[in-house]
Amino acid sequence: MADEDEENTTSDPAGTMRRLLMEEQGLQYGKLTNEQIEEEKKKKKKKASIAKAVDDDYLCGALSVETYMMFRCRPLKDRLERQVEKLSMRLQVLDVLGFILNSTGAVFAAYKFSEWIALTVMIVSVLSSIVEFTQLRNQVVSCNLALRDLEKIIVKWDSLSLVRRRTPAIKQEIVDITESAFIMVVAAHTTAAANTQVSLAAELEEDGNDEE
Repeated sequence: MADEDEENTTSDPAGTMRRLLMEEQGLQYGKLTNEQIEEEKKKKKKKASIAKAVDDDYLCGALSVETYMMFRCRPLKDRLERQVEKLSMRLQVLDVLGFILNSTGAVFAAYKFSEWIALTVMIVSVLSSIVEFTQLRNQVVSCNLALRDLEKIIVKWDSLSLVRRRTPAIKQEIVDITESAFIMVVAAHTTAAANTQVSLAAELEEDGNDEE
């Protein structure tokens, strides 16, 4: 058998590499045996039974708590995970750039390159204005808090029995936490828009007073 494996490895290196990659990912390489085919059929039947137990979300009318968890709560958690990753990366990049520019300005001051200090200060102020204008820190905080609440309720849901899941108290708790998390994220976005409107209105008032 060892000789046959060595011959197959030397004769078909691409197939050997493909088999190794598939085995590392937990995939079956080659044809399935009869027992493996039966196991795959059982898994498909089990998945089909689970899918039938959960109704679809038609975005109108009443829906079960299982449907709410599958089509409302869990997708919201996945979306917030992707969103908070992007927002935190953007905030981290802006903070690092501000730190680098502040350090550069200190170096310029030490070596008496005073003509470049004003440029670094201006860029740092622009970066700080971007963070404040978009309310980036508030958005990251609100997404993290909402994600924390959703993960807690999902862990609690997975630990409950079928009878406990259908009690009115659990249903109310799941809906309240999910909707509150969504409202928290929306409020952070609308706060940035509201601050923008207020600042524009204040500028227009100042311009009107100056013209008078």
